[in-house]
Amino acid sequence: MEESSGETIRRREWLRPMLVTVVAAAGVVSLGIGLYIGIGDVSQPGTEPVVPVTSGPTFPAVTVTVPSEVEDTLTVRDETGTLSIVVPDSWSDTSGGPWSRGTETVGIQVGASPDLDAWRTGWGTPGVFVGVTAELTLDDAFGDWGDSCRDDGEEPLAAAGFVGTIHRWIDCGPEGSTFLEGAAVAGSGELLVYQAVLLGDADAVWSKRVLDTLSYQP
Repeated sequence: MEESSGETIRRREWLRPMLVTVVAAAGVVSLGIGLYIGIGDVSQPGTEPVVPVTSGPTFPAVTVTVPSEVEDTLTVRDETGTLSIVVPDSWSDTSGGPWSRGTETVGIQVGASPDLDAWRTGWGTPGVFVGVTAELTLDDAFGDWGDSCRDDGEEPLAAAGFVGTIHRWIDCGPEGSTFLEGAAVAGSGELLVYQAVLLGDADAVWSKRVLDTLSYQP
């Protein structure tokens, strides 16, 4: 893996957010999906991250079950209500709040997975991370995962007024999972970072739904 002076913005970015979580059940709802950087400082074994992140206590995101045309979904919001995504209710281990690197807060983030710890440290657990920052650039958003995955090219990313690119990595780890690492900018100059680990067709549908339902209202 290519080395860098910082840590890579990837699915671990949101592992160490600072926020208070409230989970409120609001009824049975349905699916939706649509790609830390809510942050973590744990890297895939054998890799060197690009963007440094703050370690410290992890606080889950504000998670709300919301009515929808599809059943069994969760809406995960950061603590300010500015950023939100819709995920399957099985991804009930959530995170959201300030996104930090080093000792500085660089933005906000949300993330969800069936098991965040497993998502951070391996390729065998699905999940997503979405972060918004005005402090980082496109160059900070992408890593080289060639030691664990196979490069499968790029595709467009458009969500909530952000436009950019998703880099697709496939055959990741012994599970053969897919890792999506995306970055996009808005007219305001803010950067959106999206990361997702997918293990099958259902996860791929959810990854798209996350982007389709992503909401950012500064």
